[in-house]
Amino acid sequence: TVEPDITLSAEERDIGGLGILIVKKMADTIEYKYEETKPFEIFNEGREAEKQDLCWSDDFHKAVMIRTGNTVRSAVKRAEHSQEILCLPLDRSDMAEWDLNLTGYIGCHFMVEDGDAFIKKSAKQDAFTYVRKTVVSERAPMGEGEEIYQVAERRYACAALPDGKTLLVLERVKMLKETTFTFGFRSLHCCIPNDVYNDKQRVWSTPEAAFTTKNLHGKNELLETGSTVLNCDGAVSFFALGENTASFKIKQSAKQNVFLQCGLWSMYADEVCMDATLDPIRSKPGTILYDTVCAVAADTDSVAPRANSVTENGDVREVTFFAFDGKTYTFKVDFASCDAQLLCEGETVIC
Repeated sequence: TVEPDITLSAEERDIGGLGILIVKKMADTIEYKYEETKPFEIFNEGREAEKQDLCWSDDFHKAVMIRTGNTVRSAVKRAEHSQEILCLPLDRSDMAEWDLNLTGYIGCHFMVEDGDAFIKKSAKQDAFTYVRKTVVSERAPMGEGEEIYQVAERRYACAALPDGKTLLVLERVKMLKETTFTFGFRSLHCCIPNDVYNDKQRVWSTPEAAFTTKNLHGKNELLETGSTVLNCDGAVSFFALGENTASFKIKQSAKQNVFLQCGLWSMYADEVCMDATLDPIRSKPGTILYDTVCAVAADTDSVAPRANSVTENGDVREVTFFAFDGKTYTFKVDFASCDAQLLCEGETVIC
């Protein structure tokens, strides 16, 4: 391929070629090969500096990211929607999905959310907290004469711990108006692609058993694991926290369920959830649709339960978790004020 002549003006140059040129300038070596399950691979060596630990945030867009060792954990506020959260090994891009990931799914008509997000980082740049409270509104009411109305209030918080692996996730949804959720609801809603790049199957483990999910093509299914600890592909573990918590479920889709834009859907994904139903459900004002607390840990194959506790006092939640660095962390969140604190065995990490 002939490289474009970038000394010419935009009007004089032929269309195309700049993308490949930019990639060539950024990478040390590039190799392209076609395989049925791996359409392309790009090898980029000699860039060890890019693998160093990193903490980055953007207060304007309400985004934060920490890269530590072999993991990445991030939170991004999404305009007019909830947020997109990641907690994954750096080398497992086949498990990454950003579309409202790790945020509960409410299956109604066109829903939007309004509410600010609040981010804090530790002095050592090895931890962050993200807290947001929103009001969920239906922008496309179906009843004759109906106007835009508020459906529910959502409270959300997460904390990346200094252990380099763990993300604590808290979410509560309380109904404001009697509403029918046509497509049910699913708390947690962690989407893990299950398509061509991973040969259309995932291996799951609990303390009691291991099993495989395959791309179903045409069948919606909610698989009950019966366990409060779950691992996917020896890479990411999930821990349901607190007493009398819901066990993990895996939702598989009958059709492509990773949304792009303008009605386009790109691939299939399994969804890890806790409180969930695929059936239509009608909820009345004041109902707590779900109140979920869990931990997600990247770059681990652990399915051993970890010591934890969850206490509640009005809008205040306090979660303790025995992390992978052998230390116990306490995450305190006030959903009314959106204030958050993170402590390590009594010592303040974030205040």
